[in-house]
Amino acid sequence: MQVSQTTIAQVPTCIRRGGSGFPLLFLHGWGSSSAAWETIGDFFISSGYDVIIPDLPGFGDSAPPPAAWGTAEYADWVHELLGSLGIQTCCLVGHSFGGRLTIKYTAGHADRICGIVLVAAAGIKPADLNARIKKVTFQQAAKVGKGLFRLPIMRLFAAPARKILYRAAREHDYEKAEGIMKEVLARVVQEDLQAELGQIAVPALLLWGAQDSLTPLADGERMQALLTHSRLQVFPKAGHALYKQFSDEVCREINSFISPLAR
Repeated sequence: MQVSQTTIAQVPTCIRRGGSGFPLLFLHGWGSSSAAWETIGDFFISSGYDVIIPDLPGFGDSAPPPAAWGTAEYADWVHELLGSLGIQTCCLVGHSFGGRLTIKYTAGHADRICGIVLVAAAGIKPADLNARIKKVTFQQAAKVGKGLFRLPIMRLFAAPARKILYRAAREHDYEKAEGIMKEVLARVVQEDLQAELGQIAVPALLLWGAQDSLTPLADGERMQALLTHSRLQVFPKAGHALYKQFSDEVCREINSFISPLAR
């Protein structure tokens, strides 16, 4: 897929120069925006790095993609963005969904990436029985609910009941997604990137919260095992948003990791 330059130009992107010329591209998580990285971005600007933080298509002030993209299309978009900015190589930092895109892009463009930082990254498809049962139960309940709420008397209760169903299944992201982004989410959550992880040979730092219930620590441990040159740093008291909970510590870990790469 070729992303049009018009699409790239319309995406809000924070580009701030720190003076070193060494670029860091930060990719935010699902349902978030470039604002999520503001505190950490400020740290690296003050440390002399060039920082690029875009609103990914469909998030923040960015328009949704023209079709139901998967990670491959989003990775193509990242490639076009870097090209439009004249960036030949950079370090990628991705949280959750942004980590998923970091994995996909790096697997296909290792020559453009000197290192990656995965912060509570998504990309490992749940294989345990409980997760499968939950998924099937949610899908079947949704089908039953769809038919039930077609009855005239029940239509008044369709919207609140749908919210209760999504929340019971903990499908918060799907509940909040609108329009084409529901289809995007349905695509990306089905993708298992373990094969792509095995193709990545650039240095990798993994930062994980031991209390993460969305992308559990077991996912980070699996990713670390698949990545050739990687280190996993666990934050015992952190959850999924560890970059907010422990921003100072996260900055120090990332800075220590990228300093040798920037020389």
